[in-house]
Amino acid sequence: MSLLARDPAKGEALRKAGASVVAADALDRDSVVRAFEAARPEVVVNELTSLSGLASADGRRGIRDAYAANDRIRRVGYANVLEASRRVGVRRLVAQSSAFWYAPDGTDAPKSEEARWWTDLPDPVGAAVRTMAEAERALLASDRLEGVALRYGVLFGPGTAVAPDGGFATALRRRMLPIVGSGAALSPFVHVEDAAEATARFVEAGAPGAYNVAGEAARADAWMPALARAIGAPPPRRIPEWVAALAVGRGLAAWLAREQAAASGKAEGAVGWRAKRSWRDGFA
Repeated sequence: MSLLARDPAKGEALRKAGASVVAADALDRDSVVRAFEAARPEVVVNELTSLSGLASADGRRGIRDAYAANDRIRRVGYANVLEASRRVGVRRLVAQSSAFWYAPDGTDAPKSEEARWWTDLPDPVGAAVRTMAEAERALLASDRLEGVALRYGVLFGPGTAVAPDGGFATALRRRMLPIVGSGAALSPFVHVEDAAEATARFVEAGAPGAYNVAGEAARADAWMPALARAIGAPPPRRIPEWVAALAVGRGLAAWLAREQAAASGKAEGAVGWRAKRSWRDGFA
């Protein structure tokens, strides 16, 4: 297995873990193509993201910049990986997508892959949804490889924003992650190890297409207090949506108030995957 890395420190850590590492910058098309020509992979897993910066972004400008950085990765980096994959004859390309951007439809029912994405959210969140949707469409429209888009839920577990040292936990300790509106927003959580298992299964099997990879969803007024208790943080504040909009913008405030759950029955039917770990046990 070969892994692509831009950061030398991360590359060295991956080598120590036993992986073969190829140095490349995902935003540099020629760099990516050279790396793929050297490795000649049969299957590629694209986990490019800059989402980690969103959990710790400060203020509306910081949030805007964090979304812009992630959009660039998913617009330019995803296109470079897709082009390089086509050039060297990759058989299957499995790419990260999102299961937490479905539009509200007036019900709490978990949304299937056919549900509408919330592309009309105000920017910068709306731009992020549209960017992800375009990247996914390009992947699934390719007739030269098997494209699989894995729409992960909100990751929890080691190394994620929900870990004790992650961005959400830090924000809760600082009382900067409030419950917005009624608290009925539903986060489709999935443990990082469950997400990794789903990815490994789709490397080997499953028809091309988009799949939700999510476990039990949780209301904001349930998971935020539970995480706060688990890490010894004070209880989260409650604020109206209009107040959140003043602080973080209308798009993010609307999403924080109305996030939707996701159904993963399609992934179970395709490769037999089902989330094993609940956010309730994971947080505790």
